[in-house]
Amino acid sequence: MSIPASAALLLSPNTPMEVVRQSVKYRPSIWGDHFITYASNDLSIDATMAKQIEELKAKVRRKLVAATDKLSEKLNVIDAVQRLGLAYHFKIEIEEALEHIYCTYHEENNDEGDDLYNVALRFRLLREQGWWKDLDFVTKLPYARDRMVECYFWILGAYFEPEYSFARRILTKVINMASILDDTYDAYGTIDELELFTEAIERWDMSTIDQLPEYMKVFYRALLDIYNELEDDLAKEARSYRLYYAKEAVSILLRAYLMKEKWLSEKYVPTIEEYLHVASPGSTYPLFTTTSFVRMGDFVTNEAFEWALNEPNTIMVSSSCNFLVQSIDATMAKQIEELKAEVRRKLVAATDKPLEKLNVIDGVQRLGLAYHFKIETEEALEHIYRTYHEENNDEGDDFCNVALCFRLLREQGYPISCDVFSKFKDNNGDFIGDVRGMLSLYEATHLRVHGEDILDQALAFSTTYLQSMANQLSSALATQVIHALKQPIRKGIPKLEARQYISIYEHEDFHNDTLLRLAKLDFNLLQKIHQKELSEISKWWKDLYFAMKLPYASDRMLECYFWILGVYFELEYSFARRILTKVINIATILDDTYDAYGTIDELELFTEAVERWDMCAIDQLPGYMKTIYRTLLGVYNEIEEEMAKQGRSYRVHYEIEPMKYLVRAYHAEAIWCSKQYVPTFEEYMHVALVTSGYYMLATASFVGMGDIATKETFEWLFSETGIAKASTIICRLMDDLVGHQFEQQREHVASAIQCYMKQHGVSELEVCEEFQRQITNAWKDINQECLKPTAMPMPILMRVVNFACVIDVIYKEEDGYTSGIAMKGFVSSLLIDPIAI
Repeated sequence: MSIPASAALLLSPNTPMEVVRQSVKYRPSIWGDHFITYASNDLSIDATMAKQIEELKAKVRRKLVAATDKLSEKLNVIDAVQRLGLAYHFKIEIEEALEHIYCTYHEENNDEGDDLYNVALRFRLLREQGWWKDLDFVTKLPYARDRMVECYFWILGAYFEPEYSFARRILTKVINMASILDDTYDAYGTIDELELFTEAIERWDMSTIDQLPEYMKVFYRALLDIYNELEDDLAKEARSYRLYYAKEAVSILLRAYLMKEKWLSEKYVPTIEEYLHVASPGSTYPLFTTTSFVRMGDFVTNEAFEWALNEPNTIMVSSSCNFLVQSIDATMAKQIEELKAEVRRKLVAATDKPLEKLNVIDGVQRLGLAYHFKIETEEALEHIYRTYHEENNDEGDDFCNVALCFRLLREQGYPISCDVFSKFKDNNGDFIGDVRGMLSLYEATHLRVHGEDILDQALAFSTTYLQSMANQLSSALATQVIHALKQPIRKGIPKLEARQYISIYEHEDFHNDTLLRLAKLDFNLLQKIHQKELSEISKWWKDLYFAMKLPYASDRMLECYFWILGVYFELEYSFARRILTKVINIATILDDTYDAYGTIDELELFTEAVERWDMCAIDQLPGYMKTIYRTLLGVYNEIEEEMAKQGRSYRVHYEIEPMKYLVRAYHAEAIWCSKQYVPTFEEYMHVALVTSGYYMLATASFVGMGDIATKETFEWLFSETGIAKASTIICRLMDDLVGHQFEQQREHVASAIQCYMKQHGVSELEVCEEFQRQITNAWKDINQECLKPTAMPMPILMRVVNFACVIDVIYKEEDGYTSGIAMKGFVSSLLIDPIAI
């Protein structure tokens, strides 16, 4: 086959090729070289002319800003200024004048309203400026409130400065639309219509308008127009990225509106944490704040928008919950320091009367103030232990004081002998004393260890005595007795007990005003700080969208924070609380996933991924598990980054390993459940002590505790020390005792009760009695481990003790973590309701 001649030319590198181009033959410029010789000084600005211009501009400006009741005058001046090409000199004055006209003149009550010329002129000028009065929502949406002027007044309160004219205009429109949306979701739209509208806003695309009912198309179109106008303005200043935050604020608001309407349609009464989770975004304040930032210049950063969108609790929460996160009141802080100095003087003062010192220490501890006076309290009790002995003390015959001294010294770890109570028994072996003495004895008995038979007897006797006397006492003392019988000091959550005792202490004749006022101020100050922490954790939790992505899982963020607040409430452990709350939240999700949702194959994949602890392992997981896995590793990465800053990266290894143990144990229980296998009690406890989560949580609690937690601390805990095992036994058995019947209503791994009944052939009642004996023995183990000399510093031991206390409070009569009935009162006491000063 021959090659065409034209192609042959291309193949020959030595052959020159002529390029033929087309020509349009445009005419040349009519200006030629005229401007090459243009003399720029021919039109120099004349100083006289410039002065005249400024004087005339001042006159026009006075006309634009002059207060006048004649709408036509102002409209005609604005029209002339614009049409004569002078508007660029008077941008601010024109915008403010049109704002005033839009917000104060209404056709229906204006003498000039029937003048077609003025109406048309006003319409054109307002429309040119971007105002939208012609939407006529009053006619199109008669169910909605017309609150345009009120909205403008609201925005005027946010910023009134001339440079924010455009911002005021946009924000007024946005708030007006939010009001329309609120009325639509709250009083008019059906659930199906509201879901359609919410989905349309999530897409934020005019093509979705066709799926909406006619009345919704009206404000959907208006809403998109507003944000298109905003986008055009932001593009001029190269700030288009801010539009994302403005739109996201609308989406968040509508999701909250929709959730509240679903609650209403289902007649569902949410928990306090559910309500707070939705009420904050649904308050319009995140929308208000975010949109107000959009046009506020370069000083508003991305972080400011993130804060406005994701910190609703710091902006506004339901006032009935008194949940505003406030800055620390300087006056309050000063008062606290002054009162602390006064109490400190009482603690260190030399005195020959140990009773006075004991009562001050008791008050300090029970009012939740001991963390302020650790050194003073330790030194005072050490002095009492070394120098005062009941057998040769004038005050030794006072039953109440002896019991008080015994309890305070035991709490501090001093191995004081229980033989001091022998002198208070009669010939029948009964204890002799009044109600306060018996109450003091009752509290002391909860510090007993193995082999202290006299304290076992004292507990039984004092309990029976106090129960019989409760109805015969004055109201204040009766309240104290009834509460103690339900929740002894040793097993209580410190700050929760402090809140309870403050209400009792202030009605006691012997109360100390300084201590009482310090306790109230300190409680309220700590509450504010804890509220701020909770709002930050709530933001993290909300951003995960687990309620939407993992609907099978329980949402217990607030309960988790309360749990950790029971472990440590002190200011110095703020970081520790935050990370531990995140860890326990993730553990809750894992528990629900292994317990109630995942298939055996899926759970095996997830267990393998956790063993690898590598984000590369995420690809093997189903979609919903990827969310969990990503979050799990993300939390631990956050901890690792913080530990690296502190030079304590080694701690992360100690924290990851218990999480792996926990997941393995969850997997083992899931396999038992799938095979309907009932293990022996020993088999069950070997796995269930791990699935209680307490080894993992105890380890995690040490990570943020500063220098006091060392490598030896983690190794000590990993050796399954007695106190950690005892705390875990209390957790496991109390959980099974109250949750047994609920969990067995569905497919669930056999409980400790079922395992014990099958293995030993006993009744459920007998099992419950046996478990109560084991719980009692576990508390004795804890008390023994806390006696000096201790294996670890007392602050370390107290974390483990406090974990046991939280369980005793939450699981005493019900599964408070699951049902939340008693939990509501606990949360209100610690995190919502301040103490009246």
